[in-house]
Amino acid sequence: MKTKFIISSLCALAISAFALEVKNIDGFSSPEAVTSYQDGLFVSNVGKKLAPLAKDGDGFISLLDLDGNIIKMDFITGLNAPKGMVVKDGVLYVADIDTLKGFDITTKKPVFNLKINGAVFLNDLLDFDGSLLLSDTGTGIIHQIDTSKKTYKTFFKLDSKLGGPNGMIFKDGELFVATYDPNGVKKTNLVKIAGGKLTKFDSMSGLLDGIAVHEGKVLVSDWVDGKNGVVYSFDGKSFSTLDLPKLLGPADMYLLNDTLYIPQMAGNRLTIANLK
Repeated sequence: MKTKFIISSLCALAISAFALEVKNIDGFSSPEAVTSYQDGLFVSNVGKKLAPLAKDGDGFISLLDLDGNIIKMDFITGLNAPKGMVVKDGVLYVADIDTLKGFDITTKKPVFNLKINGAVFLNDLLDFDGSLLLSDTGTGIIHQIDTSKKTYKTFFKLDSKLGGPNGMIFKDGELFVATYDPNGVKKTNLVKIAGGKLTKFDSMSGLLDGIAVHEGKVLVSDWVDGKNGVVYSFDGKSFSTLDLPKLLGPADMYLLNDTLYIPQMAGNRLTIANLK
């Protein structure tokens, strides 16, 4: 399916001068996640209030071009608190509290709806071997979804002491997961799941959220206190902090080539950083 996105309106970009080249795009409503499709970007918006578990119907998906110009702020509407997204076979799948929803990218019509029994805080989505992985930060479960059969099973369950699974990414065949405490009380860790076993990296802890891989290193966002968020770069042994401005609730990051898209959930903006 070759859908071309036509820019109907442009949004001025506020460009800040930091060590890394950074653009800030304002005007979102608690943006949580980013994904891409061909020459467009999708940004999920939880809603005007930062209420990630509220079934209030004010959540929506925005459409941008790859430079961050807003094509349509309310591209898909009527969701509750949409978070992680992934595009598969022309369908935009969205995690929405306790339900996995899917929308045809061309028509924007709903084409998939799967309620996950017992789900509390569905969060990130990841394409995996013909299926989807879906993290539930509230229950600690990573679900594996068969979208063709509309069925699911438990892929892995994290111990509650680790916090709940949030952002996920594959690196060299291993699943890296950023864990997060929904109550914002305890520090959580970066973990690795391989062969049904879990490894915890104690050198990295915080209120971890988004995750990506760049040049062999794992990038992880940390809310810290909600006002001084950062992005770490982890080489497997130690970590450093990317030279970025302080971030207001850096959520589910997305990397495309050398460009890192960081939704500032508590700042109502999207930050685009050039890592080269």
